[in-house]
Amino acid sequence: MLDRPISWKLALDTCCESYHFSALHHGTFGQLALTNCALFAAFGPCRRLVILDVRTGRG
Repeated sequence: MLDRPISWKLALDTCCESYHFSALHHGTFGQLALTNCALFAAFGPCRRLVILDVRTGRG
């Protein structure tokens, strides 16, 4: 939970997206993550983002 007022766009772009993995993390995690799809689920004030593994197609 963030304890400061910030733009929701900043929080989403830095914490809840995967499209940058292949470009910025190409030598590590970017090779393992299927970056063009993800599963997002909200549970009250909590959020879960599941990134798929390219080797298995599972999160």
